[in-house]
Amino acid sequence: MKTEKGIAYKLQSAMEYLLTYGWALVVIAVVLSVLYSMGLFSTKSIVRQSCTAIPGFECNYPILNGTGSLKVLLGSTDELTLTGVGCTGDSAAPPALTEIAPVEFYPGSAASILFTCPLPANVLGTPFSGYLWIGYNTITASGQEEAVAQVSASVATLEKVT
Repeated sequence: MKTEKGIAYKLQSAMEYLLTYGWALVVIAVVLSVLYSMGLFSTKSIVRQSCTAIPGFECNYPILNGTGSLKVLLGSTDELTLTGVGCTGDSAAPPALTEIAPVEFYPGSAASILFTCPLPANVLGTPFSGYLWIGYNTITASGQEEAVAQVSASVATLEKVT
């Protein structure tokens, strides 16, 4: 008789253990499903900040604000003078580059350059993916225009990027 009571207590203890942790698992499952339905785990809204330059150029540390101002650290392995910048959402050249004060590049040098990119919204996290264009002069040629980098960024700040 004593063993039946001991078994009954062990079974009751086991059932309570399973019910307690069962309810905890149900609550966790409900919370995760609500977060999933809100799109928290969606990779579409996550854009890795990246800037991939063509050979001869470097592009690092893109930061985008809500007005479409994109600041990057642009470098060159050649001697050139930067005269204009542009940004497009696809690989097509912009109709015209924005003229800037000349920026001298020497092999291995870099400078922070500000591009204006088209944005659908000025909300934090708004993604942008496109191309950075520059106009430049070299020692032997002037008026060169080229897409120098492909960039992916999302709006990181709503304040002015300088």
